Amino acid sequence: MNALLDINIAEGPFVFVMYALSILTVVALVLIRPSTRWTHSGWVVGVSWGIVTGSLLTLALVWWLIYVTDTFGLDPTWVTKAFFAAGVIVLTVIVVGLWHATWKRRLASVGAALVVVVTVAMGINIDFGQYSTIRSTLGISEFAAESLPLPVATAVPTAEKATIATWRAPASMPAVGRVSSVAIPGTISGFVARNAVVYLPPAALTDNPPLLPVMVLLSGQPGIPDDMFNAAGALDVANKYAATHGGLAPIIVAPDQLGSRDANPMCIDSPLGNSATYLTKDVPNWIRANLGVLPERSKWAIGGFSQGGTCAIQLGSSFPALFGSLIDISGELDVSIGSVAKTVKTAFGGDRARYDAAQPLATLSAGTPFKDTFATFAVGANDHTYKSGQQEAAAAAKAAGMKTDYFEVADSAHDWTTAAIATDRALTATFARWQLTPATD
Repeated sequence: MNALLDINIAEGPFVFVMYALSILTVVALVLIRPSTRWTHSGWVVGVSWGIVTGSLLTLALVWWLIYVTDTFGLDPTWVTKAFFAAGVIVLTVIVVGLWHATWKRRLASVGAALVVVVTVAMGINIDFGQYSTIRSTLGISEFAAESLPLPVATAVPTAEKATIATWRAPASMPAVGRVSSVAIPGTISGFVARNAVVYLPPAALTDNPPLLPVMVLLSGQPGIPDDMFNAAGALDVANKYAATHGGLAPIIVAPDQLGSRDANPMCIDSPLGNSATYLTKDVPNWIRANLGVLPERSKWAIGGFSQGGTCAIQLGSSFPALFGSLIDISGELDVSIGSVAKTVKTAFGGDRARYDAAQPLATLSAGTPFKDTFATFAVGANDHTYKSGQQEAAAAAKAAGMKTDYFEVADSAHDWTTAAIATDRALTATFARWQLTPATD
């Protein structure tokens, strides 16, 4: 079962097989008449009618789903739109071919439709860059079977701990860090969270590790904590940094701010769940009690992508005594679960003033002036939905006194390609500010 769940659906043999199978399927469906009741010329007309109808249907669906109802909350790239269009057109041709078809053709059409749907979904996923395996597509953590490698007794900070400046890597230090799935209970908040994912760098896996900085990362919605390590590439960034800094890198914790894959408690305390208290009380308390971390706010950062980016600016600006740095990648300006009316009624008990005060620009204004807070804002250059909001948030953060960095990821939109590139740049810059340099003889 694990072998099946771990099939790579973003690159490699599976991708080439599906593309080849789809091409062969489409060619066969077009070249072979559904039955002898179709003349050759009649089938040419039928295929042409299917292509035209499918094209018009695609335009109507794109217009309705993206530009009218904003069902997905973003404007997909032309690649995603092309895959979607190809799928709708081919499926329309398949439907046309069911007319006067033999039972064998109809059975084959069902299989062909399945192949087309899987291939289109795969192509869109590759463009969006979120899921790399069947396991991640199903929302199953890659790290679910792992356990935290350090016993609590050796992870609790003590006066005998080495500092970063005095620490030297032992010969027995692992080459790379370790990622584990752990339960962080909502002791104070009562928030029911899925397992968090924790990264311990090589230095933290030694017998006497130094106290290290903390990076809290939040996935988008829908999503799972794994996403920031896999899709956003934080694991590779951290291991790459540790390899050039004597095994030193921050401890990274990706808690679950959602509660379930499709939920959105908006990183506030509400009837939808006390997500804010969970992230600012329960999670930090657990980190301090179980991991060897530096206590200073300047050594703590929070970041995330999309909904996680919105949470980062909310909490980073609302709790400056906890987080000295924040990273907002493609976040939103609004704390929302739909319309303003729905959000106010469902999450704020009908109190519009509470809703207004929870918005990121409001929390920035309320916390002014900020001192020694670093804020990074990133967005895809082609992200027409969120780019203007990110520009406004970055400007507001700078006006509020934060030291800011704003950048756009070229040739990318609201997807995990943007998240991966931005995560690499933002985390590397944050790590550099923490000056993780081991002692030398």
